[in-house]
Amino acid sequence: MKLTEKKIKQAKPKEKEYLLTDGYGLSIVIKSNVQKYWIHRFTLKGIRTPIYIGVYPKISLEEARRIHTNNKILISKGINPKKLNRNQRKANIKVVANTLKSIADKYFKEVYIPNTSPNTWSKIVPYFANDIYPFKELGNKSINNIKPLDLYEACKKISDRGARSSAKKVSRVLANIYSWAQLLGIAHVNTAYGLSKILPNHKKGKFNSVTNANDFAKVLNKIENVPDDKPKIKAFLKLIPLVFSEQGDLRAMKWSQINFIKAEWSYFRGKKINNKGGDLSVVPLSNQAIEIIKALLPYKIDSDYIFFSDKSYSGYISDSVVLKYLRACGVTKEETTLNGFRTSALTIGEEALGIGIGILKKRAEAMQKWADYCDQCKNPWKVKPVSSTKKFLWQKKISKN
Repeated sequence: MKLTEKKIKQAKPKEKEYLLTDGYGLSIVIKSNVQKYWIHRFTLKGIRTPIYIGVYPKISLEEARRIHTNNKILISKGINPKKLNRNQRKANIKVVANTLKSIADKYFKEVYIPNTSPNTWSKIVPYFANDIYPFKELGNKSINNIKPLDLYEACKKISDRGARSSAKKVSRVLANIYSWAQLLGIAHVNTAYGLSKILPNHKKGKFNSVTNANDFAKVLNKIENVPDDKPKIKAFLKLIPLVFSEQGDLRAMKWSQINFIKAEWSYFRGKKINNKGGDLSVVPLSNQAIEIIKALLPYKIDSDYIFFSDKSYSGYISDSVVLKYLRACGVTKEETTLNGFRTSALTIGEEALGIGIGILKKRAEAMQKWADYCDQCKNPWKVKPVSSTKKFLWQKKISKN
């Protein structure tokens, strides 16, 4: 007699497991622990073989019959469905192991990150998790089943946001991933080959920056509005106007690079690994800069990075996170970018204090004057003018009112 859903549901467990048959080898096993599962027993080449179909009610009676019918068709052709299922599972495991995400992550870990400076790879790797993998679920697809157009469209989305240079860099890394996969015998062709050449070219331009002393004072005061519960972010934004350095170098600042006695920050510039072959840069630190860094000592952990982050591949805060808080406190992209602070310091410093980029012998003195000037911009009633013969732009404005 054929089974029904009602009969299956009413079947009660007994001391020993028993079968309810549906015909032609399809049965449901009622176990003593209340569990029920489907089984198909068939004979092929004189050998009686059981094949597990699935647990009831996850596999309904209708679904079990459909699988059973498909199995019978295979058996009629001399194909063992049990062996076929086993081979399919192995193939699926192989496909999962060869997805773009699994191959790319392995490439990053074994090749790219160990041989690339943190300042470089920390900007590129996040694009894969945020943009490449999610696009049309490319991360979960076999590396050999991805079309060149899919990779182009994923990179083009990055480019269309204004990050044209980054899009080209990501496309070149994709090409390197495929080349590496070819070397391992995983990828059949380099699907990303030549991709960077057809993406829009980066238009070089100057970073937005504030070069007017009055506007610069407003930016400094807006930074003070960053929440105190984000001490590292606030410290970074207060420090970047004082050091005349690239924002990427500052984000990667380490405790071991700071000499509190000499009030200096020493680090190697350039895209070099393990400080080999880079240019040593020694930055004098003003009293204000030293105090900002010392204020972060209570937050020091095992990491050597001053602006440590456990959410970043590089180990320190990303520029996107810092930029987010800079915008949140009211500083617009039309006013300044993170790299724009260096332009502001060089331009306003030279106009107001005569501090030029070529002043090296008295650089420590110049940095202190600049830090005092920044304080004066924020609190004009607290600090005396650097020069009694030259009024600052904001002072001229006040005197007119």
